[in-house]
Amino acid sequence: MAYNAAAWLLDRHLEQGRADRVAVRCRGVSTTYDELLSEVWRVQSALAALGVSAGHRVAMVVQDDLTFPSWFLGALRSGVVPVPLSTMLRGPALGEIIADSGAVTLVVSEAFAGTIGDIVSAAPALTNVVVDGDPATVRPSPGREVALHTWADLTERSEHPVADTTGDSPAFWLYSSGTTGTPKGVMHRHANLQATADTYASTILEVGPDDRFLSVAKLFFAFGLGNSLTFPFSVGGTAVLHPDAPTPAGIIRLVADEQPTLFFSSPGFTAALLDTGPDPSTFASVRATITAGESLPATVQTRFAELSGAPVLD
Repeated sequence: MAYNAAAWLLDRHLEQGRADRVAVRCRGVSTTYDELLSEVWRVQSALAALGVSAGHRVAMVVQDDLTFPSWFLGALRSGVVPVPLSTMLRGPALGEIIADSGAVTLVVSEAFAGTIGDIVSAAPALTNVVVDGDPATVRPSPGREVALHTWADLTERSEHPVADTTGDSPAFWLYSSGTTGTPKGVMHRHANLQATADTYASTILEVGPDDRFLSVAKLFFAFGLGNSLTFPFSVGGTAVLHPDAPTPAGIIRLVADEQPTLFFSSPGFTAALLDTGPDPSTFASVRATITAGESLPATVQTRFAELSGAPVLD
């Protein structure tokens, strides 16, 4: 049976009258579901122009901004397999993982463009690099060249069809952290994204279109991908994205400015927030805090629930 995760997460909302709802908030800028679909078509146009076809892998070393959901969903919608990678890794380590994935194209934010030379040297299958920012920041790779493109120059936004995929079709890869050895590529099917929304976001968090989702964990983590893409887009809600590395002070300002209803954090970061002594009113909009990634001390759970006036779910 035909099924495409990007169509379920995005196209469905336009078909059901939610085109004007805000899909993404980033640095004070709102992007509606209709505008996000236009960006997804732009990605599909770029993939076609670069010769990337269904089944090919596209590596992503991308900040948490509009570029991430655009490329992730654009790849899925074309039957291409996005491979989001840790923005905390650098050149050679990224190159080894990208080589393992067999990715033919790399999309990289300007902040990480200095790693491109090392990546290209280690990943022989790469033929194209798309830089979201100034390509002048790219350090050349000795002895090997790839086609370098600037995301700002790839502007074609003509409508593209949804790929002929099913729920069992390959969708995306996520690499393990490497704590037990070499990072391993974990392959996911198109049906897997909706499964997490149906079995957790819907039944446990009872998410709805008026929810605003703010995650400390970045999108390249499985935890962050659910928090900031799958869960909000499953119901036509709003993902609040922040490209920079999270700090307690920065997240507190973001919560105050964006007033999320669901807040996602690690137990350690939640404890760091408590250490800053924030004003309880900062978290007045939050109806639940969700932690993951490590054990949650009972004292942290109790103190943050008292501070926010909302449950802390682990």
